[in-house]
Amino acid sequence: MPDAEKKANSSLPRASSSSSPSSGSSLLSIVQCSSSIITRLGIYLFLRWVPSSLAWPAIPIAFAVYALCWLIKQPASSSTRAANELQQLANGVDVQGEKMGKSVGNKHNAEDNSARGDSWTSSLRSLISGISHPHSPRINTLSLLLLHVLPFLLFLDSYSSPYLFPSHYAHSLLFNRVASISPTSAKIHVRWPEPIPLFEGLAEDVPGSGVLRDGMTRVERPFRVVYREVVGPSGMGGVNRWERGPLVEVKEENDWTATVTLGNLWPATQYEYRLAWAHNNTFVDPQRLVDFESDWTQALSLRSPSPSAWLGASPPQFVGGTLRTWPDPRAGRGMGGLVVASSLDEDQDEEDVYGDRVPVDDPNHFKFLTSSCVKPDFPYRVDSFPLWSWALRLLPSAPWSTGETDSWGKRNVIRGFDLMWERYLKDKAQSNVRFLLQLGDLIYADVPRLPSSPSLETYRTLYRNLFASPSFRRVMGHVPMIGIYDDHEIKNNWAGRTGEGGELPEFAEEGAGGGKAWREYVGGGNPESVGGEGENWYTFRYGAEASFFVLDTRRYRTPSSPPSPEDLDPTTPDLTPSTPSVKTMLGSTQKEALFRWLSTVNSTSTFKFLVSSVPLTSLWGGIDGPLDSWAAYLAEREEILEVLQYVPNVIVLSGDRHEAAVVGLRSLSAPHEEGRYPVLELSTSPLSMFYIPLIRTLSEENGRGPSGQEKILKYFPDGQSKWMDIEVDTRRAAEPRLVFRLWVDGEMKWKARYLGKQVRAQVSGVGGVAQSFLQLLGWRPRRWF
Repeated sequence: MPDAEKKANSSLPRASSSSSPSSGSSLLSIVQCSSSIITRLGIYLFLRWVPSSLAWPAIPIAFAVYALCWLIKQPASSSTRAANELQQLANGVDVQGEKMGKSVGNKHNAEDNSARGDSWTSSLRSLISGISHPHSPRINTLSLLLLHVLPFLLFLDSYSSPYLFPSHYAHSLLFNRVASISPTSAKIHVRWPEPIPLFEGLAEDVPGSGVLRDGMTRVERPFRVVYREVVGPSGMGGVNRWERGPLVEVKEENDWTATVTLGNLWPATQYEYRLAWAHNNTFVDPQRLVDFESDWTQALSLRSPSPSAWLGASPPQFVGGTLRTWPDPRAGRGMGGLVVASSLDEDQDEEDVYGDRVPVDDPNHFKFLTSSCVKPDFPYRVDSFPLWSWALRLLPSAPWSTGETDSWGKRNVIRGFDLMWERYLKDKAQSNVRFLLQLGDLIYADVPRLPSSPSLETYRTLYRNLFASPSFRRVMGHVPMIGIYDDHEIKNNWAGRTGEGGELPEFAEEGAGGGKAWREYVGGGNPESVGGEGENWYTFRYGAEASFFVLDTRRYRTPSSPPSPEDLDPTTPDLTPSTPSVKTMLGSTQKEALFRWLSTVNSTSTFKFLVSSVPLTSLWGGIDGPLDSWAAYLAEREEILEVLQYVPNVIVLSGDRHEAAVVGLRSLSAPHEEGRYPVLELSTSPLSMFYIPLIRTLSEENGRGPSGQEKILKYFPDGQSKWMDIEVDTRRAAEPRLVFRLWVDGEMKWKARYLGKQVRAQVSGVGGVAQSFLQLLGWRPRRWF
């Protein structure tokens, strides 16, 4: 009888977990585990670190492979679970009486406890590895939906942004901002989307003309800018009468954007401006455009004071804001003192650590910011997912919110601008930052994807998405922004000319490319170029002692190639300044204008800021560092450095590399004295974009570093939000100085003081007045440097 029972028990099916898996099942598990890891790790890297175009189609393919493996293993998992239940039922049968049954029962209780522990371990192992659990369909479903499907949906949302779930409607995006400013003028940048029916009935087209027209007929100049000088400390509500400014012309061909200039303004004066209908001079009411966002900051114009001052109250009944003209450069000359040689001093113990006491209207003491590289909603925030973001926006804030932004549940957030707002604008009646110098990559048209045939509307969508961002709007409502474009406004490593010097269609005015969109949303608000209409490089001056030349490093660039060993050899004849360069980044016209500007400001301006969207240094390596920067144009760079060595107090401002560095440079012909580098470069980026941890691409082993021509003074590779705060102080003409403050992720990581050289002798009395009067008449000494 026992033999029969033994035989009968041996004939019962056993749990599949105790049987060795087949080679096919093992291979399927390996494929499922691999595809799961690739999917989840790839999504994490894409959303938090590098939104690379390589993610598509790698991540969708990996997700599809995992889902297919999951479906294949589900029937096997169900049959295995049924066999296990049958085995457990058979093991619980009492075949030897009550005594034996009790013994067997105790044995099974111990086995059940052990199996329960094994079940938790196997469930955790299944969730981590992504391999389907052989006994638990619930664990498999949880793993699929929570750990794979949901992250994949987040990936699709980020990859398709801003096209799939836009944060605005093109027909309702209204904004106005102050762009470039001078002591006597200011540019106002406006977008007012069509249609523009003004009123019902008939009215005079031009007041006093007697000519009537239908008020519902679309007009290209529906309103004008009116302005007045502000009286009183409140900054608004002055009693001066409104002055009629220029008409604003908005056309569909310009995406309903326009830039107008207010002239004949007083220096260092606060003005209030508004948009008024041209037909009856009443203020424009923006409320009819609000049909998408419940938050008024998403639909109304940029303005001062901050929108937070009137959120929760009745929205304003006008479109406008305030501006403050720059001070007269002829006011407040320096006081003189001892000459101090150029140096970079980091050992400071000043009371005004952050520069909060920098005045607003001093022509010899001011502050500005510089950075580049901006991508909204990066790093990706889970609370911005459309499935639940609308509900989260109903909450006042997250309990774990840091307070640096009020963006809980909102889309289109730019962390770098939020940090700027926290640092310079929050709870402040007036900011002492006079302007933001944006050095390119304000949009990423090709990250993570660029259509094979991008249209003008493709680029415009990205700019509208930027200008709809609450982070961007509340900073631009207080700080004028001027800048230049780089490659990602069109496509990565873009060069505007062919090898023969012809212009490519992407930047032709009549072409449907990124150049036209950039002019509509950024370039039109910049200072006018001395090169004439259609040029993007320009110069400007703040006060009498700070001059800027903003280079266009893309439009006239010929295709680049990495420098060869012969290029890096300082003794190569082709690298001497006397040999014309075949490859060019600036083109002959712009380069000649740069040299003329240097000869003009050499002895008339203390600090000269040369602005380049890409680094002048050749020390950046990496995948495209030697290809996209000035390292690929060493001959032309040497021509410029040869001139800069005779110009005191030259500061180069650049971005692009998603890292921050301070580098000293000198020409090949300059004396190689230890620690003497006539040119100082500050390269700062990104404002809101990725950086690559653990990998360092800046090294003195790259480019011209081994020759001693360049020296790394400071290097800050980490951080997704970086900007440079530059304080200019020339109140003592014999002791001019700059104070640099580098901010990384909202914290000041570096501060240094640069002591400049005196560039002109002090004059006083009648001789000084007479000299200034003759200079006003255009009489200047003719000399080169």
